[in-house]
Amino acid sequence: MNQQNVLEVPAVKKVVLFKHGMAFYAMKSAVKQTAALTLQFKVDEMDDILKSLFVADLSGNGFISNISYDAAQDIDQVLKNISVSIPGGKKVLEDFLASIKGASVQVTTAGKQLEGAIIGIETTEEISGQSIKIEPILLLLEASAKKIVKIRFSDMKSFRLLNETLQKDLAFLLETIISRKQKDTKNLAIRCEATGTGQEPREIYLNY
Repeated sequence: MNQQNVLEVPAVKKVVLFKHGMAFYAMKSAVKQTAALTLQFKVDEMDDILKSLFVADLSGNGFISNISYDAAQDIDQVLKNISVSIPGGKKVLEDFLASIKGASVQVTTAGKQLEGAIIGIETTEEISGQSIKIEPILLLLEASAKKIVKIRFSDMKSFRLLNETLQKDLAFLLETIISRKQKDTKNLAIRCEATGTGQEPREIYLNY
């Protein structure tokens, strides 16, 4: 199987602007083996791009196997299918940990490292003079000793999710939040397959 190289946006070689507001773009990219070229367009441009797009590998050592683009979808609907969420407000970490009760985590404090399952969050009050300090405490069922331990948030240096599904869902959630800020754009991917050994350099021509 040929190794896939994910490349940057192809280089623009020529731009022609017409009086009626249309433009013609000629682009080229050098590739080896199997490669994926990516372009980004505004949502309202995608229909015209797909109608006018021309891509060719004229080397004789490869071919264009498929062209794909981001499908329109309701981001809120997509997020309903994942197991984590990021709460709003000022108590983000506290509310996030409370929302994943039962999850296995690794907590690092100044003195040691603990692994266990989250039971929940409670708070403690400390009176100092005329002020009251309220601090959240993580309740953890320690994996090794099978006992409940209390960890002050102020003692926590870091924590890590041990469940791979939660890790992936959290990463996907953060990526989706970023993509929502760029929701007026779509990515178009062009897969360029190699024939033979795939080691020969090839030039991909792209016009629209």
